[in-house]
Amino acid sequence: MCGAPLSFVRQLCLLPLVLLLGCDLFTPAPAPPCDADDVDCDGVPASEDCDDEDDTASPLLGERCDGVDNDCDGLVDEGFDEDEDGVTTCTGDCNDDDPTIFPGADEG
Repeated sequence: MCGAPLSFVRQLCLLPLVLLLGCDLFTPAPAPPCDADDVDCDGVPASEDCDDEDDTASPLLGERCDGVDNDCDGLVDEGFDEDEDGVTTCTGDCNDDDPTIFPGADEG
């Protein structure tokens, strides 16, 4: 039917494409509101945010293993160094149960 020479039939064949393009299926969700008091748009005003230029750092977030103080408690990557050897699992501690095993440890 879509190969027919009639212009009406061709218009019918294009209708699904036109409808799909008119849909809002691919539009991302709106970003949180931001203004001069919330530069990184994370929903926390600069006066309460530990780094208002980094949206991965906010008192509303949990800590992630990424070298950033995500939860604004003054500690970086806490909870990712169980053996307390000073090397987190995200920076290369391959055995976080043994404080003598980490990159750069003495082999002796």
